[in-house]
Amino acid sequence: MPHPRPIYAIDNAYRPAFRGQLFRFILRSGLWNAISVVYLGAYLMSEECSSLPHFLYRLLFCVGVRMKLYSSDRLHNSDQVYPRSTHTERIGLELAAHRDDGFMISCIMTLAIMIMGSKMRFVGNIFLGGMLEAGASIVSYALLYCFYTDDLLELPSDAMIYTISRLEKIRRRILTFQFVLVKGWFLVYFLLNDKTEIGTLFHKAAIIWFIYGVGMVAYVAKPYTLTWDYGGHEVFHLFVMAGHISIMWVDLLL
Repeated sequence: MPHPRPIYAIDNAYRPAFRGQLFRFILRSGLWNAISVVYLGAYLMSEECSSLPHFLYRLLFCVGVRMKLYSSDRLHNSDQVYPRSTHTERIGLELAAHRDDGFMISCIMTLAIMIMGSKMRFVGNIFLGGMLEAGASIVSYALLYCFYTDDLLELPSDAMIYTISRLEKIRRRILTFQFVLVKGWFLVYFLLNDKTEIGTLFHKAAIIWFIYGVGMVAYVAKPYTLTWDYGGHEVFHLFVMAGHISIMWVDLLL
């Protein structure tokens, strides 16, 4: 049986034994760095690499995912990243990590639509879809960095947990909007573009939608009774990472 871990300091929630270990492994083993190098190298050698901004979208996507892995590790493994911290100190550390983690998710969604939009060579897709995604990321940034501050630490424990839960509902709605926009905007492109390309593009992009979609179902369902105390959230992490990699794969195939 796995050893019990300390509860989350930020909201006193139960911390499954293997929570955050997948992202921790991918980050600390250097696996994501290797995947990023292969992806960026393949893109640079392709005939599609003709624009510096388009390359920067992909570079920033790789960097954004790495930063998300880092913030997620600090949040879910705060007991391992900061083993000598007190419970009170860990509240502030987890709050900062949670804030960074939420913002990086929004940025990744924005960069995903910029990557796929640039690949499809549809200016309206890049500009309007990208601006909507970027606007949502800005709102997410304002929410997280204006309200997830040390002032929350001054509140009584119950009031702090309640406030964070309310803020989380707003942030998750923003993220849901971004996720739906990524899916919906591609569909708009398929309807407006040359019909001879719809089948190929749709089936490849559908891979991304399906993988992320399974992750979202796991997130909502939260099947915490999985064997070995693994936790439904870790299943969510698995499909999120698979979704990130599928964006790279589909990008290179289109």
